[in-house]
Amino acid sequence: MSRLSPRLTFSALLIAFFSVACSSASKVSVETNYVPVLSTRAHPATRAARGTLKGDFEWAADSFSLNEAVFRWGKFLKAHDPHDGEYGDGFHKLHVDAAKYELMRVYYLLGRIDDGDRLLKQIDPLTLDHYRGTK
Repeated sequence: MSRLSPRLTFSALLIAFFSVACSSASKVSVETNYVPVLSTRAHPATRAARGTLKGDFEWAADSFSLNEAVFRWGKFLKAHDPHDGEYGDGFHKLHVDAAKYELMRVYYLLGRIDDGDRLLKQIDPLTLDHYRGTK
């Protein structure tokens, strides 16, 4: 249980942050500039190659609009979220989880509440199924 507590605390803080940030904003224009929360834009000289976990993550974080962010984060998750729940390592899981939180945030900013809620239910850290690797 002690290894689980920091994860739950971190996840609860992220969910609280996104809830407050998204609830205070009204429905945002789809052409609003996108600024990632859990990532920074990589300098062009240090970007990883597309097709790699890090390169695809940086590509998604480099979206300019909210609609583009939905497309790119969705494409990232389609390529890198393991369907069987088996991650290559912690680096892999960290990037997939961050991508899910970013996509959920963008859904809420766009007013796509049902899509955001659906994704939130998939990543809810308080469900036992989340830790068993089942979805």
